[in-house]
Amino acid sequence: MTGNFGEIGRVVREAKCGVLLKDFSMNEIKETLLSLNSQVLSQYKKNALVCGLQKYNWKKANATLLDQYRCLFQ
Repeated sequence: MTGNFGEIGRVVREAKCGVLLKDFSMNEIKETLLSLNSQVLSQYKKNALVCGLQKYNWKKANATLLDQYRCLFQ
């Protein structure tokens, strides 16, 4: 559960791995938590795992960082 803004909002939206809140009010958070069921949570977990294994992990980040450093020093 996160706000629908910034980098984390983009990641959650693209990976379909969580809920994007309209605001951070207690009512919004409570309603969202009450609306989640085990099937939805299970799908979010699966999507998050796939996203982590395929895109957001140290191996990928390391390769990207090294590529950027190579560009700087050419």
